Amino acid sequence: MFRIYIDESGDHTYQQLDKQSARYLGLTGIILESGYYKNTLSPKLSELKEKFFPCDPDDPVILHREEIIRRDGVFRCLLDKECCLAWETAWLEFLAQSNFHIISVVIDKKYHQEQYRSAAEHPYHLALRFILERYSAFLKVSGAKGDVLAESRGGKEDTALKLAYRQVWNHGTYYRSKEFIQETLTSKKIKLKKKEHNIVGLQVADLLAYTCKRDILDDVGHVSYTSNPFSISIREVVCSKYNRWQRAGAVWGYGKKFFGGRHPQK
Repeated sequence: MFRIYIDESGDHTYQQLDKQSARYLGLTGIILESGYYKNTLSPKLSELKEKFFPCDPDDPVILHREEIIRRDGVFRCLLDKECCLAWETAWLEFLAQSNFHIISVVIDKKYHQEQYRSAAEHPYHLALRFILERYSAFLKVSGAKGDVLAESRGGKEDTALKLAYRQVWNHGTYYRSKEFIQETLTSKKIKLKKKEHNIVGLQVADLLAYTCKRDILDDVGHVSYTSNPFSISIREVVCSKYNRWQRAGAVWGYGKKFFGGRHPQK
């Protein structure tokens, strides 16, 4: 049994699309086997958080990229250079030693809107469909089954996301029949949880979603990747985790997709 944990980088709106910071939506899924997740990954991350950000066990620290970047709250300790370096080293080691696969999708919202005008699909739902196609293929090749857990965004957005997922379950997609989807995914409903629930898989997805988005955009020449040494090291780990599988001696890459004017070459 597997579960994919999904989080986004960017937003789903069609506003200010001439700005690089608003133009792209990235959706990243972290695929984890349930036994490994429960017995190994979750305890390891809890131990790592306790080492650097000790807290009340009834009020656990939630790893959130934006708060870490801003050094907010409990993450103020990272203002100390030695502590920050130790954290970055430990986080890289944790990622490199952890067993998971990544599927990441980036939507160029400006391209999508220009191409489809009023018929342009909700970019989050479009990205989710691409992820589900690839995740179901991963499960099929692995001879496994799995479900889906995404970050809850609340209210109408959660309702719309549930409907988008149910549409794929009931009808399949252009590339995946409903029989294929239902054979591999165990639930007709997507699970939604907030970050405050201390979901380890969502925290890993949150910390990697931006890196995955920038990696894919660099692939297609839409942005240049940062020269920051730590960011480069994170990208190297991410690139080793993208979902791939072998057939007839060839390696097939299903771990990342760009929906826009140009497509990844890697």
